[in-house]
Amino acid sequence: MSWCEKGNILIVGSGIVGRSWAMVAVSAGYRVVLYDTVHQQVTNTIQIIRQQLNELEGSGNLRGTLKVEEQMLLISACSDLAQGVEGAILIQECVPENLELKRKVFQELDDLMNDDVILSSSTSCLLPSKLFSGLKHVKQCIVSHPVNPTYYIPLVELVPHPETNPAVLERTYKLMKDIGQTPVKLMKEIDGFVLNRIQYAIIGESWRLVKAGITQAPLTVREREAKESPPKSSNVQDLPPEHLQPHRVQSQDHKIKEQKQVTRLIESVP
Repeated sequence: MSWCEKGNILIVGSGIVGRSWAMVAVSAGYRVVLYDTVHQQVTNTIQIIRQQLNELEGSGNLRGTLKVEEQMLLISACSDLAQGVEGAILIQECVPENLELKRKVFQELDDLMNDDVILSSSTSCLLPSKLFSGLKHVKQCIVSHPVNPTYYIPLVELVPHPETNPAVLERTYKLMKDIGQTPVKLMKEIDGFVLNRIQYAIIGESWRLVKAGITQAPLTVREREAKESPPKSSNVQDLPPEHLQPHRVQSQDHKIKEQKQVTRLIESVP
């Protein structure tokens, strides 16, 4: 199969996450259609992608065998969602981490997609059962949770809905492998997924060791907390939001609440 025959990937949302998925996909020879409700946002994103790919090429870190211009030829902008869905083998949702917004997007996509395309979400903490339940194509839905920066950290958590067809999980796994990522399958959904739960546990234990006087926090952390309010206890839910998930910028109250709920669940496990 030549690099121009691999298939189309529709990316819904052209922010940081969508941009990262686009760069990964084109590096492997997939055509990418970027969709956003604000067309200028897509135009700006494509310009940023070109700039970043040129920088990566200059530093010797460009992924894949295609040159920058060859990769850029694989990216196109789209302001018509129905047009973007046509011919796609994967739809990767990358809108802000808001349950109501995501469900609205999925309902619209549900009416447009066929019975073969994979409908995937980039959510970092929302359960598939909350995102996809009630959709006609629920068996084709899955969460593909990337790690930021996606271009450098290839780990992707694949989290199926309880009704997801096992074949969809396998297809998504193979597709992620083909674009150069390292997918990890979850056999069923769980609050916080796996990566967040492990990360929270490590962070919580790190602060307990600091509190017990076994070690010290790095100087940069201590300097920061001298200016701000330090944690009042060693419980993860009492840490500032940015400590809970350092690979993402926390900007939505609902996401912070979700993370704290996950943290409480983790700490309740013996």
